[in-house]
Amino acid sequence: MINDDIDYKSRLSRGVILGSIGHPVDGNYDPRLSATKLVEQWIEGDYVMIKREILPTPEGQLLLVLTQAGVEFGVSSRGAGTAKSL
Repeated sequence: MINDDIDYKSRLSRGVILGSIGHPVDGNYDPRLSATKLVEQWIEGDYVMIKREILPTPEGQLLLVLTQAGVEFGVSSRGAGTAKSL
């Protein structure tokens, strides 16, 4: 289970789990394209809930502007499960 993964917990507590807008074409994540970082995770019933912080990077600012304009974004688990925005 995700809550039992010591490496994951360590990365979460250090604030180093990053997110981007879209998927990398080649499958390799480039941290220079980060728009968010994961700051909290918890379980509610059958759901893993997450809280992300928008970063002050060019991609983060694009995400912020688009969100403020009413654009809705989903969250992808990249094949590790299913996700939806609440």
